[in-house]
Amino acid sequence: MPPISPMPFAALAATALLAAFVLVSLRPHWVVQYPAVVLAAIALVSAASIAVLVRIDPPGLRLSIDPSSEPLLPAGDPARDVYQAAIRDFGDDEVFVIAMETQDVFTAESLGRLRRISDAIERLPGVRHVQSLVGVTSFQWNAAAEWIEVHPFIEDIPNDPRVLAELRRRALSDPLYLRTVVSSDGRAAALNVSFRKMTDREFIAAGLDARIDEILGAESGPDVRFHVAGRPHVKTHVYRTMLADLRLLIPLAVAVMALVLGLASGSLRGVLLPIGGVLVAVLWTFA
Repeated sequence: MPPISPMPFAALAATALLAAFVLVSLRPHWVVQYPAVVLAAIALVSAASIAVLVRIDPPGLRLSIDPSSEPLLPAGDPARDVYQAAIRDFGDDEVFVIAMETQDVFTAESLGRLRRISDAIERLPGVRHVQSLVGVTSFQWNAAAEWIEVHPFIEDIPNDPRVLAELRRRALSDPLYLRTVVSSDGRAAALNVSFRKMTDREFIAAGLDARIDEILGAESGPDVRFHVAGRPHVKTHVYRTMLADLRLLIPLAVAVMALVLGLASGSLRGVLLPIGGVLVAVLWTFA
């Protein structure tokens, strides 16, 4: 037997609320005359609201925060078409950017750290590609053979200072690498992480931001610092900040309301009845 959708409960609750509002408007004295019926109706609508909001399998709430920015854009805005055209022409802008700052990128230790981080991130589920100095492709013109040689910029990490100095010279003189995967002074290297196509909710549920942070934490040291940016990282932190604010502000608002009501009424009933009314109204509204 297929599971019952919560939508009929919502429609039933809305119909019952509308009918109750009409009846109370026509016969307001019924609220005092039949208190048991009124309380039973409130309990019934509240139970239907809980059925709408609560998910049994898996257990949790159906109510969730949408962290994506697309619903905030005006419908029919011509800028949407311009944005989609830019994505088709230049690629997706959902890039997770990591900057590794150290004294010198072109040392065996720094390049080894960069490769370990790049390999670890690429093994994460949902990661499509990691672009970094140890993974980019080199294009060199061979004048003697009159062809372009295409090969990895760094295959095996060298220990020879002369080879490392040559890598520095080539990287800092190549406009494709400069300020894309390496800074102009050779003290910072970038890892540009792209993910498979997924929604913002799927990205946050996968916990990729936290897992990348663990990888960076394992490679941190007194001589290296990491800086993280990019839309996926920002949206993850905005989502976490919103949840933290809600967990703090909602109980704080209820506590302040209870304090004000207690000072104003001086009785427990004067606190519980208004707060109960507010909480039931909030429950019905979200349902």
